[in-house]
Amino acid sequence: MSTTHDVHRITRFSLCLAVAFILLAVGAFAVFRGAQDAHRDALANCQEAEQTMKSEILGRDNLVKDHPELEDLSTSQVQDPATVTDLQSLIKLFKQPSNDLSCASTATTASLNSTTQRMNSTAKQARQQAEDFRTAYERLLSSQSAKSYDNAKDALTAAKSHGEQVYDQYRDSAPAEYLEALRTALDSADDSDAAHIANSINAISTAINDVVYR
Repeated sequence: MSTTHDVHRITRFSLCLAVAFILLAVGAFAVFRGAQDAHRDALANCQEAEQTMKSEILGRDNLVKDHPELEDLSTSQVQDPATVTDLQSLIKLFKQPSNDLSCASTATTASLNSTTQRMNSTAKQARQQAEDFRTAYERLLSSQSAKSYDNAKDALTAAKSHGEQVYDQYRDSAPAEYLEALRTALDSADDSDAAHIANSINAISTAINDVVYR
C-alpha cells in the first residue's frame, strides 16, 4: 500500500517538475522573443530617424547652396551690417552629424534607442537652423533694399543739385522751353520709391541735356 502511495507521490512530483520546466521554457522563449521584437523595433526607429535627420540636414544645407551670392556679400551692400554678420555666423553653425551616428544592426537595443534620440535631436536642430536661415535671409533682403533705396535717393539728390547748377548757369542763354522743362523735372522729382526715383533722375538728365546741347 505504501509502495503504491510512493509511486503516486513520485508521479505527481515528476508531473509538477515537468510543468515547471515547461513554464520556464515558455517564459524564457517569451523573454527572448520580446527582446528580439524590441531590438527589431529599435533598429527600425533608428533607421527612420536617420533618414529624417539626413533629409533635414540636406534641406538646410541646400538653402546656402541656392544662394551663392552670399559668399561675396559685404556689409557695404546693406543698410544694417548686422544682417550680414548674423547670417554668416548662423551658417558657420551648420555642421554635419557625428560619424558615430549610425544604426548598426549589431548594436544593442539600448544603444539604438540612444542613437535614435540623438538623431532626432540633430534633425530638430537642423530644422530650426533652416528656419532661422530663412528669417535671417529675409532680414538681409530687406536691408539690401533699404540700402539700394538710400543709394537711389543719394543719386537723385546729386542729379537735382547738378540740375539746379545747370539751370542757374543757362538761365539767360538757353531757350525758355528747355529751362521750363528742367524746372518742372526738378520740382516734380519723386523719391517715394526706387521706380519713381529712377524716372525722376532720367527726366532731370534729359532736361539737362536739352538745356546744354540744344
